[in-house]
Amino acid sequence: RIGGPLQRLRPYAPLIQRVTLGVALLAFAYNGALFGPELPLGEIFGAYVPWVQGVLYISGALLILGLYTRVAAAGALVVALLAIPVYGTYLLTYTAYFVVVAVNLIMGSGAYSLDARMAQSGAPDKVRRTFGPYAMPAIRIGFGVSVLAAALYAKFFHAQLALDTVQMYHLTDYFQFDPLFVVLGALIIESLIGIFFILGLEIRWTALFLLFWLAMSQLYFGEAVWPHIILIGIPVAFLFYGYDKYSLEGRFFKRGARDPVL
Repeated sequence: RIGGPLQRLRPYAPLIQRVTLGVALLAFAYNGALFGPELPLGEIFGAYVPWVQGVLYISGALLILGLYTRVAAAGALVVALLAIPVYGTYLLTYTAYFVVVAVNLIMGSGAYSLDARMAQSGAPDKVRRTFGPYAMPAIRIGFGVSVLAAALYAKFFHAQLALDTVQMYHLTDYFQFDPLFVVLGALIIESLIGIFFILGLEIRWTALFLLFWLAMSQLYFGEAVWPHIILIGIPVAFLFYGYDKYSLEGRFFKRGARDPVL
């Protein structure tokens, strides 16, 4: 259960989360929607949509390259914050985006970036020493809140939407239960995934479990991939990073420099 070699993957986790955010921003600009297709840019920004798309394109490209990351993250954060007055508490389901943007705004590019190559990271050592230990824990908790909020929104507060999906795709042919029970089961499973991430329990196993069901959902329902970029990339970052000292399992089950495999 204890795996030291996986520790060598940890330095790549910040790179993965930064590139994931950059790719997501490019997808938002290309598809003309923020976070998902239910949030078209036109409803938020009206005639300013082309300008917002330009900001998203530039910010996404800069984040992928690791060039002026703080500036890019600031632009992305402004765009995201402007959506709050329009969609309110619904954006809790996208908490992960806000947290990842904030982490990149604070931490800058880090290693494996053009900024680092040019020695222009813009991140004083004091900033990294102060906030570095909190970056991945913040992303982990923010991601967990997103999963939990999405589960409650779609399968509890608006359960009819999930029930319609079960009936439309005849999911009871595969799960021999009442449709309401299928929705309840999905609610419980997704809520547990969110809670596990928030608490820091079985992080790698939960990330693998989530990635598996995301892949199955993509294949079966034929959903667009771009709204799920953050749901794919951030769990991959968790697989590389493993347990932080603020996670319950990392706190109580670490053995020196080694942490639990799953």
